[in-house]
Amino acid sequence: MSEAEAIYISHEEFSSRLTDPTLTVFNVLPAELYRDMHIPGTGNLPLSDVELKASAMLPDKGADIVLYCAGPT
Repeated sequence: MSEAEAIYISHEEFSSRLTDPTLTVFNVLPAELYRDMHIPGTGNLPLSDVELKASAMLPDKGADIVLYCAGPT
């Protein structure tokens, strides 16, 4: 799979892997919204910054990474 490809997972799979230490999870909402609603233990990488900051914040290109855009619903 190339870097540009994405795999979409179900809410159930995401929920079951939240405690998986091999999964990196980032909320892509703007910082002010992230402060108000995010899943505890997740990082913030605003969508507007993904292209600029993803390489530095996500150095392991083979890691399982989830980007999501809402709170713990």
